[in-house]
Amino acid sequence: METDSQLHPVLQYMSANPHMSVDPRRPWRRPRPRLDYKPWPVYFIWFALACQVGLLFLGNTPLRLPLRIGVYGSSIVMLYLWKPKYRAHPSLQMLKWLPVVLAVGLIHPMHNNFLAGLGQILLYVSIAAPISWVAGCRPSVKVFERVVLALWIYNFASAAAGVLQVYFPGHFQGTMSSIVADRGTTKLGAMRVMLDNGWTVTRPMGLTDTPGGAATGGLYAIVLGVGILLTNKHWAMRGAAVGGMLLGLFAIILSQVRVDLVMVAVCTIVLMGVLARRGDWTRVAGLGSVFTVVIIVGGSWAFAIGGQQTLKRFSSLTESNPTDVYSANRGYFITELLHEDLPRYPFGAGLGRWGMMNFYFGHDDEEGHRLWVEIMWTAWVYDGGIPLLLLYSSAFFLAIWFSWKLAIHRSDRVGLWSGVIFAYNAAALAGSFVFPLFVVQTGLEFWLINACLFSASIAEISEPPEQRRLPREQVFLQRRAELLARR
Repeated sequence: METDSQLHPVLQYMSANPHMSVDPRRPWRRPRPRLDYKPWPVYFIWFALACQVGLLFLGNTPLRLPLRIGVYGSSIVMLYLWKPKYRAHPSLQMLKWLPVVLAVGLIHPMHNNFLAGLGQILLYVSIAAPISWVAGCRPSVKVFERVVLALWIYNFASAAAGVLQVYFPGHFQGTMSSIVADRGTTKLGAMRVMLDNGWTVTRPMGLTDTPGGAATGGLYAIVLGVGILLTNKHWAMRGAAVGGMLLGLFAIILSQVRVDLVMVAVCTIVLMGVLARRGDWTRVAGLGSVFTVVIIVGGSWAFAIGGQQTLKRFSSLTESNPTDVYSANRGYFITELLHEDLPRYPFGAGLGRWGMMNFYFGHDDEEGHRLWVEIMWTAWVYDGGIPLLLLYSSAFFLAIWFSWKLAIHRSDRVGLWSGVIFAYNAAALAGSFVFPLFVVQTGLEFWLINACLFSASIAEISEPPEQRRLPREQVFLQRRAELLARR
């Protein structure tokens, strides 16, 4: 029988360090701690995206509601299965009080009914749940990148589908949402656009059931594609990332969703600023060159197909200063929030009075009781008043701040991804002033990505620095020399 001194150096190391993982068949690979990593965030995001695609084919059937509930219900199930036994994202310290603040709305004298109110609470909890259950899975950097990759693939495909819908009207698209169709109109600029060849087509829906939905896919295909471009070493993936950026810009312009184009500009400026703050001027120059090519090629392509009607739509962004442009479009809702809604509803307007919970579970309200929400800040005031507004916005800004701190203080792969996620978070901040972000699946994806980024940053730190930075062969030779010296 072999003694410890007669064992192979790799096996000796494994015997002396049972908490480390070494593959005897590939001893040149660096040893890694045996950490309790779980890939459940990857499974969850693919399930959520599958439900979204399922709405394209089953959106006008009785399965529409189960598909909608499936995404949010699975998030609550994950909350039950995976308790935050590891260090969780700092935003959890505020979001854990979310059910308590919202529960007050159930006894509000103006709430709709108990079922609609309870549904609204569960919706908020399910969307914020990843900030807790991800800490139970403790995803590694690889798991985080796979979550981002899944989102990028979906949005890439959505933008590509939007391009095909422009070239082949009526094809490559699912069923339009009956809710949108019933309330919509065939008027130009509302649901349909006119191309340069005279065709009138529905705004590209991409892999959604809403006209103009391809623009959202285009936005995230660009933002997340930048992360793949910066961190992936394979030329095929880099080429696909640039291609996704071209398709994304085309989809945004042909969808004529100006706010998404503005958010792309904001993300670009933010990311370039982060890279400059890190002193990474090589990547600043390279990324600037890529953006220049994408803008010239993608913009020329899109406006050549869209024609004068599309050009006129986007030229309104430069007719006056940005403040006036926003005030003329969404600025009214901010003014209404500050001067009417906050004084009228300091502790909320009661749960279940707006949105999908009102549509599916609310009773027929008398005239003036049903509310309409266009921006997230108004939704917070209606559902919980000033307490909910302060609580949720604090957690929101803390997530943005943490991604910024990681971006400027980490020089590794996590630092690069943090800069991209900081730009992604900046787009979410801008989006909160345009639509109710945190009551749809986009909000759930926001908390999932930020929670995975936090856990990945902790997982990267848990590995000893000397093992992360040295080449694999050098690590093995160093360990082998140490073991031989002991003999």
